[in-house]
Amino acid sequence: MCSREQNAHLPGRLFVRHRRTALSPANPLHTLNPTARLDHSRGGKTMTQLFMTHPGPLPAELLVPLAPGLALREATAADEKAIAETLAASFEEEWDVARVRAEFSDAGDVPVTWLVEDEQGVVGVASERIMPGTYPDAGYVHYVGVLDRARGRRVGATLTARCLQGFAERGLATAVLETDDFRVPAVVTYLRLGFVPTYRSAAEQGAWSVLLPSLFGPRV
Repeated sequence: MCSREQNAHLPGRLFVRHRRTALSPANPLHTLNPTARLDHSRGGKTMTQLFMTHPGPLPAELLVPLAPGLALREATAADEKAIAETLAASFEEEWDVARVRAEFSDAGDVPVTWLVEDEQGVVGVASERIMPGTYPDAGYVHYVGVLDRARGRRVGATLTARCLQGFAERGLATAVLETDDFRVPAVVTYLRLGFVPTYRSAAEQGAWSVLLPSLFGPRV
């Protein structure tokens, strides 16, 4: 249905990555395991994974309406292949039905996965993840992936907003997510939706110190 996309750094690409092994249930909301790998390399450059928190109140209705020609719905087992193809294209890594089942369909902490479709098929994926032992009273926005052909249509924003609405419907007060410091459009989207930076390390704080001024253009 969709081919593997190239150049994941393009400005229109929006997604959140989550590493299950980085979580420590003993840690409070704003921290993770201090041994977790928050820095990684991309194209020979060190990138930093960023942690963001929505302090609430979470929206009780969808904040970002769908663009014309798009549809939002809950995923079913029949969508597993399309989800794998979409995430493989978005993240430029290997995804198959078995991995989708492990991360989404059969994962006890992922109650719902949301899809956005156009006339050709699925163009965006995101899920709600609930981990009360790790993030008390918070929902985790899990694996937001959007195809290049849907750039500029606010698909990622709509999916993230639907997750926030879902968390509110579940009685949760806050939300969290992780993204990478080079995904500037994603960071801007999350800031506009009410997420704020939360520092887990000096390296992460330094990455925000570099990133945030760049969002405001040249100094006057």
